[in-house]
Amino acid sequence: MDKRINPFNELYLTETIGSTEFVRLFSPYILKNAEALFLPGNVVLQGVQGSGKSMLLNLLKPEVRLAYAQANERFPVSGKLSRFIGAGINLTRSRSIDFGQRPIDPNHPNDHNIVPLYFGDFLNYWIVFDVLKSVDLLGEGGRHLKLDVSPDASLDTLNTFAIALAQDDCWFGYLRDVRDYKSIKERLSSRITHYLTFLNFNSQYLDPAIAETKTSVGSPVSRAAEHLRKTGVIEEDVELFVRIDQYEELTRLEGLSLVSGKVLCGIR
Repeated sequence: MDKRINPFNELYLTETIGSTEFVRLFSPYILKNAEALFLPGNVVLQGVQGSGKSMLLNLLKPEVRLAYAQANERFPVSGKLSRFIGAGINLTRSRSIDFGQRPIDPNHPNDHNIVPLYFGDFLNYWIVFDVLKSVDLLGEGGRHLKLDVSPDASLDTLNTFAIALAQDDCWFGYLRDVRDYKSIKERLSSRITHYLTFLNFNSQYLDPAIAETKTSVGSPVSRAAEHLRKTGVIEEDVELFVRIDQYEELTRLEGLSLVSGKVLCGIR
């Protein structure tokens, strides 16, 4: 007997398929019970492996939205529910779960208490950087394709946004040297690289500037959304949805075990 005739014998890893293949494979039938994913607010999406969590969250990725437009296929989510920009982080692939594997400051008497602060800071920089990547993709795509959401990706508008965001107090001065959109992306990327270099034991110490400018978890993401709207990069009714994938890895670090899950945050 050929075991492959059982469609559930092998898991189809939807996280690894391309956007074009996603358009061909995705069935909108599942959306009947998943409307909450596209409404403002926070959602925890749980289920066993292979139950379709990643398929649903893939709809939030700008690459998938562009793939639907390029294929001249209707995006599965329409109307007001389609008015969003998605960004996010996979805690495993981003190496976020490496926090806690080495001391941040071996000389600090309560090092274990300060690690979450650095983790939250890393999360902020990664997500804001991913938000900007989504803006770039949808802005460029909007020039050639018909999209429900098409950010204003003109250089003047993006530069105005970058300066406003960089001057926000939430960064504690780390972005003070930013002068345009290009430099804010470089500055965000540099912070992420500093963290990854340290976590991979390629540097002995974390950049001292990071210790003096730790951000409050969630604050920079909210401020980024606010400045995107204020400067006209996105319209006022456009939501920013942030997906946090593989969050159960955090509980495993504490010796716990939960059902595989995803978190979706609606940022206002």
